[in-house]
Amino acid sequence: MKNFLKLFIMILFSVGVVIATLPKKNLYYLLEHHLSNQDIIISNEDISSHPLSFSISNADIIYKDIPAGMLQQLRLNLYPHQISLTLNKFIMNDSIKNILPANIDSLQLRYSILAPSKITIEGKTDFGTIEGDFRLFDQTLSLVLYPVDYLTPNQKNVLKFMQYHQGNEESPRRYTYEYTY
Repeated sequence: MKNFLKLFIMILFSVGVVIATLPKKNLYYLLEHHLSNQDIIISNEDISSHPLSFSISNADIIYKDIPAGMLQQLRLNLYPHQISLTLNKFIMNDSIKNILPANIDSLQLRYSILAPSKITIEGKTDFGTIEGDFRLFDQTLSLVLYPVDYLTPNQKNVLKFMQYHQGNEESPRRYTYEYTY
C-alpha cells in the first residue's frame, strides 16, 4: 500500500510538472490556426500564460468575415485532477443576436479524472441559467435551461428547438435539449 501511494504521488507530480512546462502559447497559436481553417478568426487578443493556467482577454471573434462578438476573458486552468475552461462575458454582435443569447455572462466547462466519461457545463446568459453535460462515450450533449421570467420574441424563437417542461413546486420550469453526435 505504501508503494502504491508513492507511485500515485510520483505520477501526480510528473503530470503537474508536464502541465506547468507546456508551451501554452504555442498550443494556442496551433488552435488558432485550426480555427482559421473553419473560418473562425480570433484577433486583438491579450494572451497571458501561467504555470497552471492560460488566459485570453479582450478578443474579437470573427466568423466567415462577419464580426460575431467580443470575448472579455477566456481562462483555461490545468490541474492534475481537473481541467476547466471558463468564459467570462461574451457579447454577441447584432448580426448573431437572433440565433444565440446576446450576452453570455459566464460559461464553464469542467473535465475531471474523477468522472472521466463526461464534461460538465454551467453558464449564465440573457436567456437564463444553463446546466448540462457532454457524455464522451456515447457522444451526447444534454442541456437544461432555467429561463429568466421575461423572454423576448427572438429568444422564444431560439427556444423552439428545446423541449419545455412546466414547473411545479418541486422543480422550476425549464427547457431541455439533447443532441447525439
